[in-house]
Amino acid sequence: MTNAEEILAVVPDGMIFTLGAYEITLTNPQAIGKMFSADLVIRREGVVVFEDDARVVNPPLLVPDPSGDIIYAEHILINPITEEEETIPEARFSRDPLTAIKEIIENTILVLIK
Repeated sequence: MTNAEEILAVVPDGMIFTLGAYEITLTNPQAIGKMFSADLVIRREGVVVFEDDARVVNPPLLVPDPSGDIIYAEHILINPITEEEETIPEARFSRDPLTAIKEIIENTILVLIK
């Protein structure tokens, strides 16, 4: 099952939820190969601020979770520009398709309001 299909399994047609001051409506959700697509409407105080077909190719399913069972150990990366070492701390995640798509939409809202 692709990530898009996993999200489709938890997003019913006509799903409505709120993120802060915004009301989100997802209709006509589809999984086309690795792409998740849905008609997305974002409203604030009843006024539509965004309405379009939203597409996410190979959407992520992992969300940050301090008690998550998926652990990325602390590791060191070399910055290709500065050639300096950077320590990346341990991170824990859970696999949660519904929260993942909500986080993607929340990031979209942050871009729209800037």
